[in-house]
Amino acid sequence: MINVYPARRTPEGIGAVMARAFPTDLLAWPETDPFVLIDDFHVPPDASFPEHPHRGFEIITYMVQGGFAHRDSTGLEVACRSGGVMRITCGRGVTHSEYPLGDRLTRGLQLWVNLPRRLKGLSPEAEAREAADVPEHTFAGGRVRVIGGEGGAVLLHTPIRYVDVQWAGGATWREELPADWTGILYVLEGAVSLGDQLVHRQSVAVVRDEPSVELRAVDPARAAWIAGPRQHEAIRFYGPFVD
Repeated sequence: MINVYPARRTPEGIGAVMARAFPTDLLAWPETDPFVLIDDFHVPPDASFPEHPHRGFEIITYMVQGGFAHRDSTGLEVACRSGGVMRITCGRGVTHSEYPLGDRLTRGLQLWVNLPRRLKGLSPEAEAREAADVPEHTFAGGRVRVIGGEGGAVLLHTPIRYVDVQWAGGATWREELPADWTGILYVLEGAVSLGDQLVHRQSVAVVRDEPSVELRAVDPARAAWIAGPRQHEAIRFYGPFVD
């Protein structure tokens, strides 16, 4: 089953704008289980996300352009620039602020992954990896960067698969999707065909109960492919908290 949805323009913080893939009025948990939120954020240099709390989930922030920094109530400060990645485990609760680095527009993807109920009391953690720490490999007509999960730059408490795929026009990339996993395709640039559907820039496809996917770029394209096991838990999602 493959369903496609447009991202929604959403203001956040002070002066930042998101293309929010979900949650929206069209797409939310449990269809996206174990994923809670994906934001394609565009942050000018004078924008910021002042101090605010989180709990109950993990965050991966992947930088597409520019740099981003995190400072939290445990005393941790981490930052990364284009091509790098940050992981934050909010666990039982943390207060943090985020802000762009440099003097140009910052763009990145922020993913929230639910912590299952048995792990919601974890202590907060944060780490950052630079672009050189993100493993890469090539395929015919393209390149894959492994952001998170096994063999990736960062590991979460949920065994996800998170990659940045870049295609030349007409190139095809294939990926297996384990049983009872949800697959998410978010298109950053261009358009990508998935099954009999075409997924355009700033649109998201949700894939369930398909043993494999074949992704073909019509023209040069770039997209995030994210997959993870369904947790089959009800959540309460309100503001910065996922309980």
